[in-house]
Amino acid sequence: MPMGVSAVSAPDRSPSAFVRFCTSDCAPRERLEAWREIYGRTLLKLDIEPIEAGACHTNVRMRKVPGLGMITGSRSATFYRRSRIDNDDLVMSFGLGGGFEAMQFGRTETMRPGEAVVVTAGVPFDVPGTTNLLKVEHV
Repeated sequence: MPMGVSAVSAPDRSPSAFVRFCTSDCAPRERLEAWREIYGRTLLKLDIEPIEAGACHTNVRMRKVPGLGMITGSRSATFYRRSRIDNDDLVMSFGLGGGFEAMQFGRTETMRPGEAVVVTAGVPFDVPGTTNLLKVEHV
């Protein structure tokens, strides 16, 4: 398993299995690339660019149950862009600790802490800024 990823699953592979990704498990010089490769490209199919130079923190738990994926945790303020279209799933993001924006269909919506947005993975979207989050998507 790649450094920085730890997996915990029930012995019978029950729906309660989850994967944890934390950049602090990586060497400092490898954190940004691990974040981009493992969390961004492999797990979420997103491009990642930190908003603040040198800021690179992610500590998330990802869980999949039949038909649904959930991600909870915290991460540095970041610009997330999904430009690859491989499904038409719906993605709902909640800003638990800070505000964020979502851009899709030529519109920009600004969410305050505690608010949520739904976007479709069937069309490119951008989401900059989320720090503490709960993300729910159909898988």
